[in-house]
Amino acid sequence: MKVTVFGFGNQKLYERINVAENYGGEPPFGGAGMALDFARAGHEVVLSDPFLDE
Repeated sequence: MKVTVFGFGNQKLYERINVAENYGGEPPFGGAGMALDFARAGHEVVLSDPFLDE
């Protein structure tokens, strides 16, 4: 299956609000984490972010 994930997420923000400690899971979080999970499951993944140049 082809999967497109829109937006990487903000790893620094996730670290600042202690996502792993408060909500569980392991980094990376957000779009990057979703893309990695889909890829590991064998899907063809495209990860894009409209704010990549910022």
